[in-house]
Amino acid sequence: MLPARAILHRLTLRARYVLWQRRRLRHPALVRVADLDLVVLPGVLHPVIFMSGALMANALSPTLIPPGSRVLELGTGSGVVALSAALLGADVVGVDLNPDAVRCTRINGLLNRLEAQIDVRHGDLFAPVVGEQFDRILFNPPYLRGAPSPGLGMALRAGDVVNRFAADLPDYLRPTGYALLLWSSRGDAGIFNRAFAPERYRSIPVATHDTPSERFTLYRLEPAR
Repeated sequence: MLPARAILHRLTLRARYVLWQRRRLRHPALVRVADLDLVVLPGVLHPVIFMSGALMANALSPTLIPPGSRVLELGTGSGVVALSAALLGADVVGVDLNPDAVRCTRINGLLNRLEAQIDVRHGDLFAPVVGEQFDRILFNPPYLRGAPSPGLGMALRAGDVVNRFAADLPDYLRPTGYALLLWSSRGDAGIFNRAFAPERYRSIPVATHDTPSERFTLYRLEPAR
């Protein structure tokens, strides 16, 4: 059970979001994250307000994403993570089910002069890349309980997306490849533990970031071979 102070803090953060941030999500925004200038369109997960996109982008490094790697990012949103991989010299495919996110990432590729390094596709998880394989697969999945709704809700509510990702991931990794997945302590630990059980995956924490209300952990996921 959470201590009273933690509960109060979460309620305070929620009130702050409702009162101060909701209006920002209804209009295009210009932000700078991880050496990238980004336009964030309405209906697209804001990488700073929701934190996870900016955290994952800043966690990438040449060690995790070597130059010349072929990289897939699922649920690309604003494109902040995919474009950060492109800045490191990767050849990137970004996929999102939300048409607004696809448009947003394409705009940001142009804005940062990285359009030659990123191919943005519309579709659900691996459907747009059937038959292809990658050195790295990046995913900042929705982790809140409940069925996703159209638009921004697809980036927040998990549904069965994590299980489907885990089931199909090995088919899309090259023999020496692995996935990088960001998970929040607010997510359902049972979903994560079942999807990436030890007999199926080796999961290695490579970075953590604590906020007043949650902990984010970046995992390296290697299929059991």
